[in-house]
Amino acid sequence: MRSYQQSFIAMVLAFALACAAGCNNYGLADQLESPGKTDGGSGFNLVNTMFVTQTTFNGNLGGVAGADNLCRNDAANPMGSGNGVWKALISANAQRIACTTSNCSGSGAAEHLDWVLKSNTTYYRPDKTVLGSTDANGLFTAPLVATVGTGSAVTFTGLTADWALSGDTCNAWTDQSVGSFNGLTGLSNQTNQQWFSNTANSCDVPTKALYCVQQ
Repeated sequence: MRSYQQSFIAMVLAFALACAAGCNNYGLADQLESPGKTDGGSGFNLVNTMFVTQTTFNGNLGGVAGADNLCRNDAANPMGSGNGVWKALISANAQRIACTTSNCSGSGAAEHLDWVLKSNTTYYRPDKTVLGSTDANGLFTAPLVATVGTGSAVTFTGLTADWALSGDTCNAWTDQSVGSFNGLTGLSNQTNQQWFSNTANSCDVPTKALYCVQQ
């Protein structure tokens, strides 16, 4: 009997140690959807990760929900295309808003609508490089430590330099017609505010990537 009890205790301890090594640092949604998923075998758990899509698009992203789906299914998704929970770092009236006042100075995080960045959180590239940390309002108000992209992709964001909603969102990311609307873009190879707010570009040319944020 004693031998059986000792064997049972040893099994429980082994399971607990295995779980501690492999189950930490994941949100519930990620654990259920992609349990134990790492960046390709290095052992780095993907937590608070941001990436730039490999595919580029015109301004008709299918709205905010369509943009989120494009992030999830992109070839650059470090969890593998179709895996994980990702949202596009874009803004659109009545769909996704970071701030309604400059840097959310009016009501703080209460100004968010389906915002993709968490408060007081450090974010990373898929290669484990630290990008920077958000403030209490879920914003990067200081320059990033490193660029989000490793190339020179231009990204649709629809965000002004103080994180407010821009009027340039390609009609809430549903329009690709020539000359009707513009989309505010960021530069993925910059660390100052230009990384998310640079210039407005035409919506018809399919040359803009997206920033995708792990949820």
